[in-house]
Amino acid sequence: MGEFTGRGYRPLPATVHIKDSPIDGQGLFAKADIPANTELGESHSFLMQNFDEETRTWERKEWVRTALGAFVNHSSTPNARVDHFRNGVSCFLVIEKDISAGDEITVKYDEAIFDQLGL
Repeated sequence: MGEFTGRGYRPLPATVHIKDSPIDGQGLFAKADIPANTELGESHSFLMQNFDEETRTWERKEWVRTALGAFVNHSSTPNARVDHFRNGVSCFLVIEKDISAGDEITVKYDEAIFDQLGL
C-alpha cells in the first residue's frame, strides 16, 4: 500500500481539527488563523435514492453531514454560517469573522431552517 500523499478527498480542511468542546461533546477548532469569508467546505449534502416513477416519490430523502457539519457546535454569537442550498444539493460552512488558532468554530442553529431543509 502506498503512502498517503494528501491529494484527493480530505474529510477536514488542513486548517481545522476536532477536539473536546466546552460547548458540547466535541467541536471543530481552528489549527491556524482563518480570515472572514473563508469557505471551509461542504457541511451537508442532500441524498435522494430510489425514485419511484409510479408514485413520483423518493424512498430515501435525507441530509448527510460531512465531518464539518457533524462537529460544528451552536453559539448565539457564532463566528461562521452555513450557506444553504448554494448548489442545489449541498450546504457550505463559511467563516463570518476572523478566527484565531485555537478558537472553536460555531454556527447559530436555526430550527426554522432545519424544518425548511428537512433536517
